[in-house]
Amino acid sequence: MSNQDCAFIASQIPVLPGNTESQADSSVKVPTPHSSPVPIFPADVRELKPLPDTVTQRLPALRGDQYLLAGQDIVVVGKGPKIAS
Repeated sequence: MSNQDCAFIASQIPVLPGNTESQADSSVKVPTPHSSPVPIFPADVRELKPLPDTVTQRLPALRGDQYLLAGQDIVVVGKGPKIAS
């Protein structure tokens, strides 16, 4: 994914200051370009949200993907992962 695509996604998902405070101590590790996907999320991740339609219209390969907020970082999660209650 290009830097332009990442910037577009970031422009479409609001990260509110109120979100950061409670999630700043989240144990979610934001992947680096050299990390491999991990199908298990830490216990403090409660919700995956669908990507906005504006994102999937521009980037159809992301249809069905979800995201979570880790502080002010947006982590795009591929199809299939589920959060167990």
